[in-house]
Amino acid sequence: MLKKPQMAAIFLIAAVFSSLSCERKLRPAPPNELPMYGGGAVPAEDLAADSKTNEENIRRAGGKEAAVRKALEEGWASFQRGYFELAMRRVNQAWLMDPKNPDVFNGFALLMAAQEKTDDAIVIYKKYLEVNPSHALTLCRLGRQYQNKAVATLMKSVEGSQREAEAEGFLNEALGLYEKSAQSSARAEDLSFIHYQWAIGLAVQKNYKAAWEKLHISKKYGGGFIEKEFIENLSKNMPDPDLSSSNALIEGGDDKRA
Repeated sequence: MLKKPQMAAIFLIAAVFSSLSCERKLRPAPPNELPMYGGGAVPAEDLAADSKTNEENIRRAGGKEAAVRKALEEGWASFQRGYFELAMRRVNQAWLMDPKNPDVFNGFALLMAAQEKTDDAIVIYKKYLEVNPSHALTLCRLGRQYQNKAVATLMKSVEGSQREAEAEGFLNEALGLYEKSAQSSARAEDLSFIHYQWAIGLAVQKNYKAAWEKLHISKKYGGGFIEKEFIENLSKNMPDPDLSSSNALIEGGDDKRA
């Protein structure tokens, strides 16, 4: 199973690997290099090969849960090395073993987002939410994708109120999902992650006071995801209203779990 700190870190390194080679862009992707084998019936050849591999992996790992976790970890390692096709094949193998696992859907979505296919990532997260509509981390991750769309829209060279209105719509969608996400979990680690993402979204909205409030809540629940650089940038726009705790927040940013 991919750990949440790793999932958060992926947003920081995705840009490094988002520029794909011309050969990769031009050649048609086979079904096992597409999320859920392209969304249709799994080709018999792929199903037979991957099922046989999965049976062996389950035997070696000592159970399906461990085998799924191992496949996702291998997919993550392949992603870090820039091997998107291999990463997708591993996540597809995990999906065959456990098609309702939220970490599997997260793996698909992150691979799409890393290739700047944000809309595809959104579709995948929504597909999982059809099965489990109150899964807190999936709601949060979906919010982050809408937030990314807002930022990308604001960075477009075209000026005008239409662009700003479109970005505001994406950002409001993200903030609403963060709120729903926070209401859907009681786990401290989840809430720390969710409120940190929420703080970032509020900072994008330039609601710096509210961003500080969410940052302090994230710290209350552990603060392990808080990045020192974000605190420094937020401080440049607005000093921490709660000066008594600003140092504690900066110290929290030294935790590299984000």
